[in-house]
Amino acid sequence: MWCIRILVSAAFISAICWPHNGIALTHPTPVDEDDPYQFLEVLKLDPVIFNALKVDLNDTLLQKLRRDSCFQRAIFLAKMHRLMEIDKYNMLDLKDHLKLITALPDHLMELLEKPTDRAKCHELRLASFKPLEKLVAKRCAEGKELSETLNTVKAARLTAEIEYLKFKEQLEKPKK
Repeated sequence: MWCIRILVSAAFISAICWPHNGIALTHPTPVDEDDPYQFLEVLKLDPVIFNALKVDLNDTLLQKLRRDSCFQRAIFLAKMHRLMEIDKYNMLDLKDHLKLITALPDHLMELLEKPTDRAKCHELRLASFKPLEKLVAKRCAEGKELSETLNTVKAARLTAEIEYLKFKEQLEKPKK
């Protein structure tokens, strides 16, 4: 009887821990319900971008939804950064993380009117790639990750740099 209980317990524990490489993950930093913006500090956001995420009472319903959508994406990005900092990042999240790094600045640009503020969105995108690329390069060097993964991250970063340079060229064209 006690053997069956041990086997059932072991099966239950392995089923819980298996999706996370044997580690039962908990939320690394709880989000304070009184100040949910505090969690975004890990991203070191520019004040213009940080203010774009805050809800304004004068916003239309569409603007409120856009801000909330951006805020939720920023929270996810902050969680991914935090997981990278404590070396608990799950490479199975890479696909979603890459999509998010691209989507958040794109959606933020819809909220910002000034071209200089939109340029900061491109800078956010590039800054978000740096820790991810560093982590993947480290794991590739340790033999824990395929080099193709690093190629994917580098290609995505280079695409973001190209888009930023194109945007900067568009800003300078009217000045000429």
